[in-house]
Amino acid sequence: MARLSLKLSKCMCNASLHRNRRSLRLHAFTLLEVIMALAILALLTGTIFAIVGGSTQATIEVQAIQKENRRSKAFIEELRRIFATFPVNGQIELRVVEPDPLMQELVIRNAPDAFLFGPNPVRDQKEITLGLRRPELPPALVAAGQSAVPVVQQSDSKGPNAEPVPQPLYYLGLTSPDFFRPGDSKTGGSQLPEENPMLVKDEKGRYWLGLLPELSGLQWHVWDPGKKQWLDNAGAGKPIRLKLSLFQKGRITPQIVIFELL
Repeated sequence: MARLSLKLSKCMCNASLHRNRRSLRLHAFTLLEVIMALAILALLTGTIFAIVGGSTQATIEVQAIQKENRRSKAFIEELRRIFATFPVNGQIELRVVEPDPLMQELVIRNAPDAFLFGPNPVRDQKEITLGLRRPELPPALVAAGQSAVPVVQQSDSKGPNAEPVPQPLYYLGLTSPDFFRPGDSKTGGSQLPEENPMLVKDEKGRYWLGLLPELSGLQWHVWDPGKKQWLDNAGAGKPIRLKLSLFQKGRITPQIVIFELL
């Protein structure tokens, strides 16, 4: 009887051990399943990082575009204010500096409140010039003989798959004969133009203040009522209409604004 009882207990123990081993085999993961899970996790992680990175880049680009829009809007609103109250004796002269690409200078005379800056703005010589400028190099590089003309790398490949050639960028600058008047406390004391890092000297000795950076182009046109067409140069006078075409970086169509001189 004792032997039978011992055999029954051994059988029960073996059966229980067999069930436990089977249960472990059913609930454990194989090496292949672990590898597949890690692969899926890596794909999901890469996708999430790509989405987050793309969203961050898109946010940076949108902020840059909004900043450019605010600058151009402020510039256009200032022009609207100037031309809406343009004096009777006011004059506008449009000069072509370079024909290709078209680079012009717009000279505004006898408009004493045009583009005044600072807490106590004063202007003796009522003349300002707006012009499209190439980015000037630092004085040390200019002294070394390097050119200030922007260099554009030409692509060697041709065809539909060729990489687009980037356009050179310019900036819109403003110059006035009386940016600084030494000894006058109203205009900042005896500070000289060379001491102001915001002003850049050109080959004619004029000092330019940057207004709109990173432009691919900017064009002015004056309406000629006799010829009934827009002209890209005009002598000193008071035209009835002035057109501004603003080409901003990375944009296909320009921003066109027409001003009526009252």
